[in-house]
Amino acid sequence: HLTGLPARRDEDEDMEANPMRIKSDRTLSRRRRFALASLASLVLLGAASAGASTSWTLTAATPSTPSASTPCHTGITPVTINHVVVVMEENESESSVIGSSSAPYLNSVASTCGLAANYHNASHPSLPNYVDLTSGSVQGSAASKDCNYSGCPQSQNNIFAELDAKGLSWKAYAESATSDCQTSNTTLYAQRHVPAVYYTDIHSTSCKTQAVPMTSSPAGGPAVTSGNFYNDVHNGTLPALSFVSPNLCDDGHSYISTYSYCSSNRVKNLDNWLKAWVPFILNGPNYASGNTEVFIVFDEGGGADKTNGEHCWDQAHSSTSSYQSCWTTAVLVGPNTPQLKSSTWFNHFNTLDTITGILGVSTLTESSSTGGIPTPNSLRSTFHL
Repeated sequence: HLTGLPARRDEDEDMEANPMRIKSDRTLSRRRRFALASLASLVLLGAASAGASTSWTLTAATPSTPSASTPCHTGITPVTINHVVVVMEENESESSVIGSSSAPYLNSVASTCGLAANYHNASHPSLPNYVDLTSGSVQGSAASKDCNYSGCPQSQNNIFAELDAKGLSWKAYAESATSDCQTSNTTLYAQRHVPAVYYTDIHSTSCKTQAVPMTSSPAGGPAVTSGNFYNDVHNGTLPALSFVSPNLCDDGHSYISTYSYCSSNRVKNLDNWLKAWVPFILNGPNYASGNTEVFIVFDEGGGADKTNGEHCWDQAHSSTSSYQSCWTTAVLVGPNTPQLKSSTWFNHFNTLDTITGILGVSTLTESSSTGGIPTPNSLRSTFHL
C-alpha cells in the first residue's frame, strides 16, 4: 500500500437510497482550496443534498513531486491538466474488484486517490461502452452487440475527431495489436476494445497513424516492455489523450491458457498488469510535471442481470443491488486528486464530459435516444480536476 498521505475521506451517505445525491458545492477556487489544505487539522463541514451532514479533515500536505509513491494529494500548486490517460479494464462489477484480495495494487491506488464507488457503465456488451465513452452516442447494431468495424462503422462525431480539429494530439495504444488501426482480431487483440478504429471520419486518416500497437511484441503480459507507449511515457511525449487498451488477458476479460502469464483468476491478471504499467506512468516526466490525470475505468459490470442493450446509464438502473452488471469502477489518479471515496452517482458519459472539459474540446452530443446522458453530477468538482 502507498503511505505518507492523509486518511481517506469517505462519503457516508448510502448510495442505494440516494442514487442522485449531488455533492454540495464548495465555492473555493482550486488555488484557494490548495492554500487552505496546507493548514494542519482544518475541518470543513458541508451538507449533502439529502440534508445529511458530511465532515472531513484536511491535514497538512508537504508538496511532493508527483510519482508512484506519492501519486495524489501531493500538495503541489495545481496546474492545467494537459494530458489525460484512460486505461480500460473489462467486465467486473465494483464489488468484484474493490476490496478483492486478487487486486491488491488497484485497491492500494483506489484507497490513496479517487474512487467513484457508484459508477455505472452505459450498456452491454463491451462495444457500446467504448463507443459511448468516446462519442456520447452509438449507432446501429453496435448498441447491443460486439461487431467489427466492417459491420458497425460509426459516423458520429467523437473525441478523436474533436482533438484532430483542435490540433491536439491523441493516441490509442492497443496491446497485442500488430498494425496501426487494426481491424482484424487475434487471440489477444480485440478491435471492439479500441474505439478509434470504428469512426468513419478518422478511420482512413488519423487512425492510420494514431491507433498504434502499444508494445513492440504482441505477446503482452504484466511487464513494462518497449514500444510506442513505453517511448512516449519515458520521453515525456504523451499526447493530450492516451487511450490504453490492454489485451484480452491483461484487461481481465478472458482466461487464455496458451499464455503462461494468463491465469484463471481474471481479476489477478488485470491487477498484475496495472501493477507493472501504472507506476511506470506515474514515474514518467509527464506525470511528474503535475499536468497529467489517469483514469482507470472498467467498461461494464458482470452479473446475472446483464442484458445486451439495456440502459445502465439511467436512473432506473442506478440500484447497485438490483443491477450489479451496471455497477462498475472508475479510479482517478492525479497530483491534486484527493483521497476520496465518492458515493455520488456517475456514469461513462460523466467521464466523457470530464475529459472533453479538461482538454478544452467541444462537448459531444449525448441523448437518451442515441446512447445515454450523464448523471447530473460532476466528476470535475467532486475530484478537483
